[in-house]
Amino acid sequence: MSPTRKLIISVAAVAFVVALWFAAGHFGLISRLLLPPPDEVASTATELWSDGYVHVPLWRHIAVSIARALAAFAAAVITGIPIGLAMGMFPGVGAALDPFVQFLRPLPKLALIPLIIVWFGVGELSKFLLIYLATVLTVIVAAAAAVLNVKRGRIRAAEALGVSKYQLFRYVIFPSALPELFVGVIVVAIIGNAAEHYSAVVAAHHDQMTLAVEISVGSSAQIALFVAPAVVLYSFAVGRPMTLLFNPFEIAAIALSVLATSMVVVDGESNWVEGLQLVAVYLILALAFYLVPNA
Repeated sequence: MSPTRKLIISVAAVAFVVALWFAAGHFGLISRLLLPPPDEVASTATELWSDGYVHVPLWRHIAVSIARALAAFAAAVITGIPIGLAMGMFPGVGAALDPFVQFLRPLPKLALIPLIIVWFGVGELSKFLLIYLATVLTVIVAAAAAVLNVKRGRIRAAEALGVSKYQLFRYVIFPSALPELFVGVIVVAIIGNAAEHYSAVVAAHHDQMTLAVEISVGSSAQIALFVAPAVVLYSFAVGRPMTLLFNPFEIAAIALSVLATSMVVVDGESNWVEGLQLVAVYLILALAFYLVPNA
């Protein structure tokens, strides 16, 4: 298919969805309060851009948000990289700090909002800390993994030549760790949770399996700890209550998922066939939940 034809199909698909959106809003298929039609959204956006929000220009809100995010990210990089490098370089430091890092990293950062507000109020400091905490732990894990994944042969060769600890770090460890450090700090920390699994794929493609597994496990834990309870609470709000009680079929599905994943990763290696097998297991479970009554 030619690029021009692909572009035409993409534009037509977007136009079709926008037309459905417009019709749903103007013909009463969906409440305009829940889903405002696109012309109202465009009108409100234009008004915000011209008049601002609470008498403050919109560009100023955007500039402040970007500056806040960049400042917190810079602080996370400045503090997280040295801590992570120290954890990778010195086993004692890693043993002391790793339990705290691994305990805090999977926690959904949105769940910390009430605690941060109680401790630090609703000012700039609380916003800065929330962004900082959402970034620094990933940076620390990435930096530590980058050092630990440096080829042992390079380190032993340098030590055989009698280099000092400083020379070993400057000329061997740090240059060798830079590619994985870039993936962990730039790709993962900037893109954030919304694309964590894609970042894990990128890391795995660059043979950074430790970082890829850390990202996947952390993202899955965040879904389990925050998204699932949030969906349950929302179900009560809309009058379709759900519970966190699992029936036997759901328990069996969880056990099967854990078993299939453990069988794939038990040898410490993976390939596209095993990835395809995991996708197949997911599709089978999805089809089973769709077809089996009360599953």
